[in-house]
Amino acid sequence: MRNKIFRILSIALCVAMLLSIAACGGDSDNTLTTRKYAYGESVPDGDKTATKGFRVGYGRTEIMPKDSVPLASYGNALQRMSTGFLNMIYFTCIAITDKEDNTLLLMTHDLTQSNADILEELRQYAKNKYGVDPNYVHLSGTHTHSSVSIGSQVKSVTDYKVKYYQRAHEAIDMAMADRKTATLYAGETKTEGLNFVRNYYRADGTCAGDNYGYLSSSPVVAHVKEPDETMRLIKFCRTNSDGEKVKDVVLMNWQAHNHMTGSSTNTDLAADFSGSCREYMESQKDCYFAFFQGCAGNLNETDTFFPQNNRTTDYREYGKLLAGYALDVYDKLEKMDTGLVKSETKDFVGPAIHRYDYLYSAAKEVLALYTASGNSLDAILPLCKQYGIQGNHHASCIIKNYSTAKTVTMPVNAYCIGDSIGFATGPVEFFDVLGQQMRAGSPFKVTFTQGYTDQYLGSYMPSADAYDYGCYEAYNTKFEKGAGEMCAAQLIEMLKEIYD
Repeated sequence: MRNKIFRILSIALCVAMLLSIAACGGDSDNTLTTRKYAYGESVPDGDKTATKGFRVGYGRTEIMPKDSVPLASYGNALQRMSTGFLNMIYFTCIAITDKEDNTLLLMTHDLTQSNADILEELRQYAKNKYGVDPNYVHLSGTHTHSSVSIGSQVKSVTDYKVKYYQRAHEAIDMAMADRKTATLYAGETKTEGLNFVRNYYRADGTCAGDNYGYLSSSPVVAHVKEPDETMRLIKFCRTNSDGEKVKDVVLMNWQAHNHMTGSSTNTDLAADFSGSCREYMESQKDCYFAFFQGCAGNLNETDTFFPQNNRTTDYREYGKLLAGYALDVYDKLEKMDTGLVKSETKDFVGPAIHRYDYLYSAAKEVLALYTASGNSLDAILPLCKQYGIQGNHHASCIIKNYSTAKTVTMPVNAYCIGDSIGFATGPVEFFDVLGQQMRAGSPFKVTFTQGYTDQYLGSYMPSADAYDYGCYEAYNTKFEKGAGEMCAAQLIEMLKEIYD
């Protein structure tokens, strides 16, 4: 009798748990206070794995915080705490192992960027558990502007990082366990009308971007230049050890700021359009998907001054449009040879910015008046016009980046899959033309060009022309004019060195 009662109670408990899980998986309540744990992924698929030859594995885990955390981007993170979420944020790992058993780990997470301490921890985990060379482990951010400010030194973020590391380790474990024999396909396509340069000419001859329209009310009449609309795709078609087809693994490299879910007033966590793109890709094809942000320093996904050019301002629809271009060529990608994976890291030493040193004292004067006036923009307008400073934020940028140092040093990376696929990456926000320069000089058939990677420096890397019209990014960089082209040239040489 006791056993019978026990069985009945056990069944009832299981049913209650299943109903609870089902409720948590719904979209009825996306507040962090009522939804403590978000649903996750169940990958890899569990099929038998290959043990030799060229093989690829995929792992993904959700990294949604259960408590309110400061959100990255748009200034002071502590003034923008999360209250809910729009779509899920994940950590993704792709394990690529060549015929000589060398493994390259490509990781991406739905955060604004990477940083050095996280990269080092994940590199040590991969080395200690799997013997992966730390120089073959790379991490990039999708650059969503509505995610955890991972560098904030507050308790909620410190607590969150405990979960983050656990879930990141799980994704690495999944990817290593999921490695299956793979055939490589890759190619490029165009994404017409999906991104815009965020710098504009005004009728009075001045130039202003989305951030600075402060010193001139003259109408905007034209874009500074056309944006890079090239998308790059890698597809690994996989089979298990019994020769049965399993899910493809797809990597996308594309460039535009990932911030459609809102401005500084938005307090919802979100992977933004790249998350929507992932969801739609996986709903249409039997694949696992990973987004790798490109050189997006001067690119928006919407056009502030020419709204008639916008296709949509909804991140869900925008992600579908982006996925649509990938789906158009999904089955037309070129089959590529696979060879050895290689990876190289070198320091880039670029000239430090001193172009605006003459404004340092003026910027301090502007900020002092701004504070004394109770943060009044009207109060500082005469001084800004006198000195040519475009507001209080511009003044802050000048002060922040002032330094007596002559150079700035940062690590940059080149890695590859045989002589078919190259990757050129750096820990800055590259302008799009620098990505185009790298790809034009690359010896590989397809080259991913990425910013926001590994030991993120937290700085823009503008192209030389941006310094001449005084855009926001050129004021808010650690590098002097010409550094971007120098860095791109170094990455091209690194790609040539590892070319098989």
